[in-house]
Amino acid sequence: MKDLRNAIAHNNVIFDTRFKTGEINNRLIDLLKKEVGISNINFDYMDAYVIMITHFLKKMGETKTSCKQFLTSYQSLTENFRRESPSNICAQVPGTQHRTNMTALREFITSCKTQRKFVVY
Repeated sequence: MKDLRNAIAHNNVIFDTRFKTGEINNRLIDLLKKEVGISNINFDYMDAYVIMITHFLKKMGETKTSCKQFLTSYQSLTENFRRESPSNICAQVPGTQHRTNMTALREFITSCKTQRKFVVY
């Protein structure tokens, strides 16, 4: 997570997961598996970061609509990339489980109960 934050903070291009310099804590992977319901989360691919960010957004009280818009935007960009790139490259960037993961993530968003946003007084 620190590597993703640093890449974004320094305006690096987030095209794939080459910004990752360390191992992802298994507790995070287990949490996402349990709460999101996706068992093949692999942080070598961008999908895992989209899953993580979406999970955090829902936990912070973001709306289903907003989360679906985020997911739809990511899927649209990924499909454009898939159409414009050779298939062997596509398998390396979003990964071979992309469609399965994104379908499961959309189901997670839809099934989530709306949580109250944090209110600061």
